[in-house]
Amino acid sequence: MLLLLLLVFILSTCAYETPCSNECYHEAEDECPEFNDAQKCKLSQTKNAVLCCHLSDDIAINDSLRNVPFNKSSIQKLHLRNVTAKEFNLKLLNTWRPCSLAITDGHIENVTGFFPKSTKLSCLNFSSNSILHFDQVFKYSPHLERLDLSHNNLSNIPSMKRRINITLDISDNKALQCTNLIDTMKQYHITFVNANKTTCLSSNTFSWFNTTEYVSLTKVHQFYEVKKNCTLENCSCEAPRWDFSVGQEVTLVMMVDCAGRQLTSLPSPLPANTIALNISNNNITSLDAIRDDPTYGNLRELYADHNQIEVILPLLESTKFISSFSALSLRYNKLKMVPTHFLSNIFDRNDNFRFLNLGQNKLECDCNTAKVLKAWLINKQKHITDYEEIYCNNMDSRVIDLDPNKLCKTQQDWTDYIYYIITAEILLLLLLVGKVSYDYWVFKTAGYLPWPASKMPKLPCDWLCE
Repeated sequence: MLLLLLLVFILSTCAYETPCSNECYHEAEDECPEFNDAQKCKLSQTKNAVLCCHLSDDIAINDSLRNVPFNKSSIQKLHLRNVTAKEFNLKLLNTWRPCSLAITDGHIENVTGFFPKSTKLSCLNFSSNSILHFDQVFKYSPHLERLDLSHNNLSNIPSMKRRINITLDISDNKALQCTNLIDTMKQYHITFVNANKTTCLSSNTFSWFNTTEYVSLTKVHQFYEVKKNCTLENCSCEAPRWDFSVGQEVTLVMMVDCAGRQLTSLPSPLPANTIALNISNNNITSLDAIRDDPTYGNLRELYADHNQIEVILPLLESTKFISSFSALSLRYNKLKMVPTHFLSNIFDRNDNFRFLNLGQNKLECDCNTAKVLKAWLINKQKHITDYEEIYCNNMDSRVIDLDPNKLCKTQQDWTDYIYYIITAEILLLLLLVGKVSYDYWVFKTAGYLPWPASKMPKLPCDWLCE
């Protein structure tokens, strides 16, 4: 008899629970009870739904939701409009078991708590509340199919416990970060609603300036697909970002990371719109691909530290890169000289926004290095920030410590001796001319030649003077 009663109870309970429909419940404001009504909620029996309006502060919300004159557990659809609360705790709804829940058109900063494990929620609408943050709200949401978070102030899409297929409306959240949006796309299978109205905020550090710009969801999809499909051998596509040029459409640009891959030459071809390339910690000896490979045409940043590169010119001369680069790092290479005149012309074209790293290279130093290169490095230190780390290969000294007076001393002393010899020759010539003139004057006035001219033997040409 007891088993029979238990069976009847289970069957009656199952018969009582009506299967959830896929409809998302949302009522217009005109359907709300009057603002001054004591009862803030009303039942729509035809829709098996409840609409509650004008709820504020935790106590009033709790009282309004608890003291409804109908069976809450049988309600499939619940809509709360115009809720005003600094924090809305979902535990207030623990006695409800709706399939569709809408909390809209209110003023809520944070949503806390979470739905019970037994929740049947398939549609959830938190739109138009100015919400800043969700705290573990979706910890248990196994049946959730549609989620509307539009028209809020979210910077991050709340995380969900499990990987699910979901339809999401995240439009008109001005603070939404693109990095978070991309991470969400990686974790979940999402179909976006109002995609043409969905934008995110990109913190952009492109080239020489910092800015923030709104990027469309279409561009975010492009960003995600480009990174996912980057198949350059031995390299990875990292930190994609958008190029914001005044008057032009936002363009997706790419940074390619080939550091530490035991490369002996530059990777080729680069993905489209590659503006930054990291080839540090390899065995690359030449940068000729920058000159010869057209896929390097958009390159503006090159990081080539710890390689075997020996020369900058003539490989980079007349290339698009050298005329437009913003960063070139050649630390710990085998450079023997720095083309100061060529680089001066490059720096002067764009005085503020070009950076060159040459530290830990060991140059062949001479007098010209001490007199010219040292002064040039000090003058260009805002472009070459590691100028104090450039050394000499043929002597134990940094370039900026070279003393021109010591390094150029031998050449200067030899020049002085030359001057002394020339001066002595001129004095001897003047003395000889004076002596000859004196002897001639004595001969004409006194009739004899003074010593030593009188002791010199006669020459065949002496008759010319007689």
